Amino acid sequence: MEYFLTNSQPNLDMSRHVRDTLNFVSVFGLYPNIAISDQHNAEKKPSDFIFHTQRKNFVVLHPNCIFNTLYEDLYPSNNKAEQLLAYSTLLETNKPYLTNVTKIPGLTTALLMSKEVSTNGDCTDIVCDMWLRFTLKTSVEDLVHKAVKIRQKWTTMVADVLNSRISDPREFSRRQSRFQKTLSSFIRSDVKYTLRVIRSTELTGLVRYEHAVKLDENITINSVQDSGSSEMEAYLKRAWTCKLCDTSGLFSLAEKSEHLAKCQDMEEEESMKKIEEEEKKEESAVAMETARTRKIPTRE
Repeated sequence: MEYFLTNSQPNLDMSRHVRDTLNFVSVFGLYPNIAISDQHNAEKKPSDFIFHTQRKNFVVLHPNCIFNTLYEDLYPSNNKAEQLLAYSTLLETNKPYLTNVTKIPGLTTALLMSKEVSTNGDCTDIVCDMWLRFTLKTSVEDLVHKAVKIRQKWTTMVADVLNSRISDPREFSRRQSRFQKTLSSFIRSDVKYTLRVIRSTELTGLVRYEHAVKLDENITINSVQDSGSSEMEAYLKRAWTCKLCDTSGLFSLAEKSEHLAKCQDMEEEESMKKIEEEEKKEESAVAMETARTRKIPTRE
């Protein structure tokens, strides 16, 4: 998919938003076929790289994999957040091989596709499906809340298609276009983090829901038990400033989540207005060009 989208014939006019959406859909269909690079790969030669999946550890790339020749892309980089690998099948012969592999962003993919996302109180420690753990130096609470909204939109759009609830194809096409832009912006979020597989010894008591704040059926805050989560943290009001509207004050986790949801709704409305204005300008430009080509006089 990645090769096709990058190297297709010139007449395949595809925007970055559409490419990101197609990649998202293909990976969504593959999940949870995800692999993480071993932490010691940076010290090895490419032929010795190993990876870990949720079901099996110490797997390798199939000899025909494109990354066997583009191995530089698999080396960890200080300038780039660590990525994951999506694969179609785990082929077991004399070794367990990953086949049909493509790179995907780590954190944003996990936030959108994991069945269970748990964070500590300040969203600097994120556990996904009880096997991937993301650690951040700064809070990504806004990113976590955006993931909730994108999940909801994606679910609604898929349900509309499957249940034939599209009464206005033109309006649905506009919804698709807006979703693609929102999704692409989210996926390309520039966030620095460290990523590792959770050890079996960590699992006991790692995630608890007694005092968690539930954002939706998949995502909870203050459920990962570390120094940033506690019973008091769920109810304690702390000084906080919203990055979206600069509002400052004392907020509990639930109040902070409610405020962020409202702010993101307002931000999205403003964004949609701008997109609608751009769409109208594009439609007008197309109409003018069509009229000029056909030599049909247009009214001022």
